[in-house]
Amino acid sequence: MTNLPHYFIGIPVPTKVAEELIDWQERLKPHVDYRIWVAKADFHITLKFLGPCSDEKIDQLTKSILNLDLPESFDLKVDGIRFFGKKIQPRVTYAHVEGHPRLDLIKQLIEKSAVKNGFEMENRPYRPHITLAKKWKDQSMSLTNPLSSELISRGSVYRFSVDHFNIYQINLNQKPKYQVIQSFQLKT
Repeated sequence: MTNLPHYFIGIPVPTKVAEELIDWQERLKPHVDYRIWVAKADFHITLKFLGPCSDEKIDQLTKSILNLDLPESFDLKVDGIRFFGKKIQPRVTYAHVEGHPRLDLIKQLIEKSAVKNGFEMENRPYRPHITLAKKWKDQSMSLTNPLSSELISRGSVYRFSVDHFNIYQINLNQKPKYQVIQSFQLKT
């Protein structure tokens, strides 16, 4: 087991949208049973999970990303709640993020840069999302109303502008638990 810190690359969620997502969490809590509810300051859209890394490896990846020809800023849309996993005990509840060609391009550029710098390639399809809760708690309980997620988020669509993304270090015993190590600006 390694004592190296863990990292990921992600897009931060603006405070205004994060406040709305906290409201979604509060309305969901009576219907689900999770161990972990993501804090407002920790909401993000993951672009690449990096795992445990040395400072040198993170520095090398940072330099590589700084040399990328990144696209212009763009808007994303958050448009409802969805689940990963079993319907009655989903392992993750998340806010769905509508795809965007520039988001896909950034993801591809980061993936290539990461692989070039010794990180493993992600083979799963990319599904942009903002995790709200994870790790179903009580296996004897199940989702009380599968339609509750639709009722909670129906008609709620939030848009926000993406003008940068970050490398984050994960600090499990701190709040917020994600610390920005490096930011990367998109073109304006």
